[in-house]
Amino acid sequence: MSWRKQPLEPHSSGLRDRIWWGAGSNATAIWAVKLGMNLQSSTLKNNETGEPFHIQQAAQIKAYRSVWKEAGHEREPRASVSRSIVAIMDDRDRTYFGRGGEDDDQIGFIDPRTEAIFGRSYAAEPGVLIEEIKKDEAIDRGQRVTTDRPQPTRCCLQYPCHLIDSDTRGAGSRVALSDSQKPLSVVLRFLSRVRALITDHAFSSILA
Repeated sequence: MSWRKQPLEPHSSGLRDRIWWGAGSNATAIWAVKLGMNLQSSTLKNNETGEPFHIQQAAQIKAYRSVWKEAGHEREPRASVSRSIVAIMDDRDRTYFGRGGEDDDQIGFIDPRTEAIFGRSYAAEPGVLIEEIKKDEAIDRGQRVTTDRPQPTRCCLQYPCHLIDSDTRGAGSRVALSDSQKPLSVVLRFLSRVRALITDHAFSSILA
């Protein structure tokens, strides 16, 4: 039986350049290069060298970009990383996130033969948070940072909105962000957009 490529309808100009592949290992990052896909590297990957998570992830992005040039793609490669980030602004935040325990990477097994490493979470006062993020080599190598918002298992409906409001208004106003602190400014802009969406949503009055 012969196969031929079928066109994707409706046509979306530039779609190929907007496809992202979530790579959990260096090998799958290289595989994504062959198909010309962007790299999405999350907070979990195979523990391939035993080094800290952010160093392994930075090496994954570096390898991805290196092979991209060799593959002959015309456009620039795009890489994104994910982080769990909380700015501690008051005692409520401290109660939920200020007790530590997630400042180190975690090791586990996806299956009996695959050891994985889960990247640490960032939870601290804005000034400390910036200094910690500046040391993250993978954030420095990625063009885009996506954040997942950790949620306490027991909290009122108002608390998630408080988290977003604190990050966008409190952290942004209390800390002057220089060019060298760009990673956090990217995160703050992202949270600002999320807060705007929640504010405009039909059920925002329930969360207020």
